[in-house]
Amino acid sequence: MQQNTTPTANTTADKKQPVDVKVSILIVNYNGLKDILRCIPSLLAQDYDDYEIVIVDNASNDGSADQITEQYPDIKLIRAEKNLGFGGGNNLAAKHAQGQYLAFLNPDTTVEPDWLPKMVHTLESHPEAGVATAKILVMDEPHPINTTGNYMHITGLGYLRGWQEPADRYNDAGEIFAMSGAAFMMPRPLFEEIGGFDEIFYPAYVEDIDLSWRVWMAGYRVRYVPDAVVYHDYTLTFNIGKYTMLERHRQMMVFKNFRWATILVLLPALILGEIVTWGYAVLSGPKHLLAKLHSYGWFFNQWGTVMAARKRTQATRKISDRMILQMCVHKLAYGQAGDGLAVKIGQWVLDPLFFLMHRIALLIVRW
Repeated sequence: MQQNTTPTANTTADKKQPVDVKVSILIVNYNGLKDILRCIPSLLAQDYDDYEIVIVDNASNDGSADQITEQYPDIKLIRAEKNLGFGGGNNLAAKHAQGQYLAFLNPDTTVEPDWLPKMVHTLESHPEAGVATAKILVMDEPHPINTTGNYMHITGLGYLRGWQEPADRYNDAGEIFAMSGAAFMMPRPLFEEIGGFDEIFYPAYVEDIDLSWRVWMAGYRVRYVPDAVVYHDYTLTFNIGKYTMLERHRQMMVFKNFRWATILVLLPALILGEIVTWGYAVLSGPKHLLAKLHSYGWFFNQWGTVMAARKRTQATRKISDRMILQMCVHKLAYGQAGDGLAVKIGQWVLDPLFFLMHRIALLIVRW
C-alpha cells in the first residue's frame, strides 16, 4: 500500500507495512517525471510476484511525487526533505525496504520481464556473490551496450565495460570487479553490514565502484548476469559538473580504500594518472582546468571526512590489497572520453607505462 514519508517522519499509522517481501526494488528520483513513469510499468510486468517498489523522491519540483502517488497508490513513496544525492537517497530507500534482497535501479531505465527472477536466482545459486549486476543496454535502437559492469584502473579511474559494443556480446556470466549503479541487486544483510552507500560521494558518481570495492573487501564477490537485461536512457558525457565530481570522488575512494603502503607503491601510477586527467582538462578548456585545480583544494578540505570514512572501510577488510590489484586493469578507455591523436598517444605510450607499474606493484604488494 502506498506510503508517503519524509526522512524524519514515521509511516502513517493506519497503513499496513508489507512483511517478508523477497525483493525490494529501490529507485531514487529527482525531477525525472518522464523517466519514472516510463520505468514503473516495466517493473509491474515482472515475471515475479514477491516484491515491492520503494521510491525516494529527492525533493523534486516537477511534480514527480504527486504523479506517482496519483497513478500508483500501491507503491511505497518516501518524500525526502532535501536532495540527498544518489547514495543518500538509496540509503534512505533501504531503511524503508522490507525485502531480503535490495534491487537498485535508476529511474531512467526499463527492464525485461525476467530481469528480477534472474537476478534473484543468481544470488541464491551463488552464495559467494554479494552483488549481481545486469547487462545494461542503451535504450535507443539498435540497443548497443551501455555497460556490463565497470572496470577499475589502478589509479582509481573507472570506466564502462563493453560500451557501444553490440548487444549480443558479453554473454558469459562471471565475476567482475564492479557493478553498475544503474541496475544491481545485493542481499540486505550485506548492504547493512558494510554500511550501504558511502554518502561522502555527494551528490553522485564513483559510489558504485566504491560499494563494489567494499563488497570485495568484506569477502564477497560481484557477479555479472548477462541474461538479466536492462535498457538505460544514457548518453556518455563528461560535462564540467560530472568531471568535477569524478575527480574529487576518485581521489577520496583511493585514499580511503587502499592501505597506506599500497598507496606508496602505487604513487608513480597515481602521479601518471594525474598527468592523464590534467591532459584531459587542458584539451577540454579553462572550466575543466579550474575544476581540476579546485579538486585538490576540495579534497584537502575534506581530509577529516575522508579519514573517518577510511576508518569505517578498513574495519570491514577481510581480503588483501593484492587481490584488489589483481582485479584492476592497466588500460584506460581513452575513447570513452574523446578521440583523435590523444587516444593514440594514450594507447601507445601511457598504457605500456601503466602496465609496467601494475606489474611492479603486484611484485611488491603482498599484503
